[in-house]
Amino acid sequence: MKKFRYGFLLSAIIGCLLMSASALAASKVWVPTVSTDYSIFDEGATLKTESRVFSFNNSGWVTKTGNRKYTWKNSTLKKITDLNTGRTTSFSYDKKGLLKKIIDYRRGVKEQYTYTWKKNVATVKLVSSYKDNRVKSYKIKIDEKKRMSSAEIIYKDGTKGKYTYQYYSNNNLKTYKERYADGSSRVSKYNKNGFPISRTSYDASGSITYVSKFKYFMDPKKKCPREEIVTSLNKATGDTSKRKSVFSSFKKVSQARNCIPTMALPSYFWTYTCGDWFF
Repeated sequence: MKKFRYGFLLSAIIGCLLMSASALAASKVWVPTVSTDYSIFDEGATLKTESRVFSFNNSGWVTKTGNRKYTWKNSTLKKITDLNTGRTTSFSYDKKGLLKKIIDYRRGVKEQYTYTWKKNVATVKLVSSYKDNRVKSYKIKIDEKKRMSSAEIIYKDGTKGKYTYQYYSNNNLKTYKERYADGSSRVSKYNKNGFPISRTSYDASGSITYVSKFKYFMDPKKKCPREEIVTSLNKATGDTSKRKSVFSSFKKVSQARNCIPTMALPSYFWTYTCGDWFF
């Protein structure tokens, strides 16, 4: 069960959000709100693929991206709504602020995830009527700042998927490692300012199969990228691809937001925590 990849566009937003811990305390930061994406061909020609619009509240929390709307109560994510279907995913928390329950209707049926905490480790029970559900159970671990540090998915056939997270001192995601049930894996790396550096995929033997590298062109006044270039190589075929995102509109917000602190599950739910779904 590999994670949903909404696209690399929002990866640049991290860099706009975070300049340094001291800068964040003293002033607001810029975030892109409009992006136009292009494919780049060998001869240098470009083809527009899509335009995207993103919304943030003044605190920096995402409120809309694509067809998804995010509802917040202070700094706690309460609900995500698919604006096309009206289906929702709701989050509830205990008195300690730990995730207690997720009720999800995104696949057209009710799926309920219940968290049982023992110190910093939660066992997650899934009750689902979705006919193709392969998952038996989940287990997640958080650090002292209530950030996801690792997660494990146990499938009904006995295989497992494992996910690990590492952070910088400014709470930015540093490394995200995914190991899938078939033994293949992927590693995503970010710099301290939140920019993706690379994403590398491996087969079950540990050999590299696919690599993507990121380059940014900065706006000198906003200290925020105006353009992102992503170059990818398929090691099996030797094929390369290149694309860019051009940011044309920006907003000032008060705080950098690299990871949404839901303690939600990886893979199908990892899209609500950290990484390129948002940035």
